[in-house]
Amino acid sequence: MALAILIGSGRKHHSHRCIKPVLCFRSQRIHSNTKTTTRSCAHVRFPPCQSTKTHSDFWRDRDIRLQLSLAGRTSAPSLPDGIPVRIGGFGGPEGIIAHFNSEQIDLVIDVTHPYATAISQNIAQACHAVAMPCIQYHRPAWEKTDKDNWISVKSITEAAKILPDIGTRALIASGAKNLHAFEGLAKTWLLVRTVDAPRDPFDLEYGEWLFARGPFSVDGETELLERYEIDVIVCKNSGGDATFAKIEAARNLGIPVIMIERPGGEPVIQAPTRADIIKTVREFLKQV
Repeated sequence: MALAILIGSGRKHHSHRCIKPVLCFRSQRIHSNTKTTTRSCAHVRFPPCQSTKTHSDFWRDRDIRLQLSLAGRTSAPSLPDGIPVRIGGFGGPEGIIAHFNSEQIDLVIDVTHPYATAISQNIAQACHAVAMPCIQYHRPAWEKTDKDNWISVKSITEAAKILPDIGTRALIASGAKNLHAFEGLAKTWLLVRTVDAPRDPFDLEYGEWLFARGPFSVDGETELLERYEIDVIVCKNSGGDATFAKIEAARNLGIPVIMIERPGGEPVIQAPTRADIIKTVREFLKQV
């Protein structure tokens, strides 16, 4: 009997951050005439900054084979040791289903970035097509406090539309996608920060590009905002610690934040915490 779990992540992977991978877990049980033994091909572990000892022990104590698959959108990803790696997409739901079949996947865990809706939709569609159990995890969103001045919008297009009414010098920290929405803004100077140079950059006539990798510190973000005289920030509610410093710096400086709201989750099992993922997987293991 073989048990395999596919953990899918379509987000960009940065060298400074812990990987949120596509992982194929396979437990190989070898049958003999007298007993069934288990052979472990690799120990599964979440990277240290994403897991507690309890989480690590859960995966390590099980005999699981692991495959790591990255979208390949960002240069120099940080890779865990001793794990086979595949890079590139699956080619839509059909390609994901083909991967299910070739790797004999039994369960899918979707840990893509909260705004990577295309891959999550493809994963959900593929799972529904073949009745594959699927768990979706999104790290907790940042929560607004009484000291924050957030203007919530549904999309980056809406953010660009209202931006000239909010400020005259903006930090655009919404990622590398869909930046063309800000093209042609003549009334607001833009500091557009991305990890790598965008593959399809827009014509930034009034502003400049800034290529930088987090995690960022509150002091560093405060200095950046003051040096460039930023009076508004545009970003997504990505959650996590790596880029939260800009939110805290904006709070301290009284700078408004145009916050692009998160899209909704897919119609699959939702796990709001890593502990919930482990709990659900543990229940699944009882059934196989």
